[in-house]
Amino acid sequence: MGIIYWNVKAIHAIIFLWSYLTFAQFLKSGTMQQHNANTFGASIIYNWLSYLVDYPNKNFLYSNEVHFLISLLESLRLTQNAHGIQAFASTPDALLRLQLEYTRLFIQDGKRPAAAPPYASFYLEHRLWGESTEEIMRLYKTHGFNLPPNEIPDALCWELAFLAHVAEQGDMQTEGLMLQHMRTWFPIFQEYVETHAEHIFYPTLVKLIQILIQKEDS
Repeated sequence: MGIIYWNVKAIHAIIFLWSYLTFAQFLKSGTMQQHNANTFGASIIYNWLSYLVDYPNKNFLYSNEVHFLISLLESLRLTQNAHGIQAFASTPDALLRLQLEYTRLFIQDGKRPAAAPPYASFYLEHRLWGESTEEIMRLYKTHGFNLPPNEIPDALCWELAFLAHVAEQGDMQTEGLMLQHMRTWFPIFQEYVETHAEHIFYPTLVKLIQILIQKEDS
């Protein structure tokens, strides 16, 4: 009997198929904890979303994540969003436009502020690295979640990554605490994104995250 070797793309596709199916079923039927007894599935979902809100790399629009995002939107009957992202992703300059959009919305430089800073403290305290940021950093350290150097702890991508970390450990109490924290600032951030976005990708993405946050509160 021969040994079967799985290439990286095949493993990647299986993981994100699981993520898509778990997330779609969760959004239709109940909370993450109620629906998904296997905490690894919840961890995959949070990691998937964390990846999608990070800076888009050269393979971003051609990866399984975007294909499954479109399928997920269709399964949730968000047909207009699905068609909009599919049409956008098929344009020749889609990656460049998405990178420019990401930079304009989320990255502040010396010339202009970000249109929708993805940091909790901006909405909770109207500044970066506030007291709420320090609280999040202490929470990370308590649970052994270490950030790369020079990263801001309450960035959306890291809060989602931390949710993945505690979900994988089966720590439902800390997961619930983190989701409760996100509900205090994410809806305002969502309004900023929807107001300032120039195309459909990021408004759709934050809409999915907001559905997740609201569903966990139900």
